[in-house]
Amino acid sequence: MGFFTRNTSVEPYSTLGSADTLPPDTSDWKSRIAAGGTAVANRATEIYRQNPKLVGGLAVLAGAAILAGMKKRGRA
Repeated sequence: MGFFTRNTSVEPYSTLGSADTLPPDTSDWKSRIAAGGTAVANRATEIYRQNPKLVGGLAVLAGAAILAGMKKRGRA
């Protein structure tokens, strides 16, 4: 049935995107931080495009948690 067999016909290098590799000029720390930030932003954008309702729901829950925390700390 083939449930546990891997498809190894795809070359691993063909699945790399621009965010999967560092730029060639990573000699200074600013370039490395910028490359990492770009990779994080690209991944977050990809997740949002695939699941916009899930991301919105998580934002609503996070906002409610913050408001509940502020409400508890407001009065002493």
